[in-house]
Amino acid sequence: MRTHAIAFAVFAAALSGCASAPPRGDGTTAEPRIYHIDARPEATATALMNAFQAVGLVPAPSSHSRQVVLANTELTGDRQLARTPREQLFDCGTGGASDPVHVGVTALVDDQTGAARLTIYVHAANSAGTAGTEGTPCRSLGVLEDAIATQVRARV
Repeated sequence: MRTHAIAFAVFAAALSGCASAPPRGDGTTAEPRIYHIDARPEATATALMNAFQAVGLVPAPSSHSRQVVLANTELTGDRQLARTPREQLFDCGTGGASDPVHVGVTALVDDQTGAARLTIYVHAANSAGTAGTEGTPCRSLGVLEDAIATQVRARV
């Protein structure tokens, strides 16, 4: 589990680039989605970088580049990820459709006896808070994570 602790620490650091802080203790923080990939971890990690680009994320390898890939982006207006409108990716409550949504993605590749386990964390927050507030935490609907995993599987 040390790998997860490192990944989550890196994930938290990645989110510092977002305008809003990650939510705390309210159930809307990033929940991991785990996928089993029938390929070696090294091949999976390489495919992951390309998968991020395929869904519209700019990957940024961490210092643990064989294991962790990060991405931060902001969805404004009608911008899409994975060819999917953001309202189909995230539940942001009552925020307006024109409000920017800050997205942080962390993906972790672990060795599972010759195959790979891909764990993806997605955090999103609507930045439409009033002055001095953090905005509204958004819940991922799992579509982005599934799209990344599908792209990884197509590339290994």
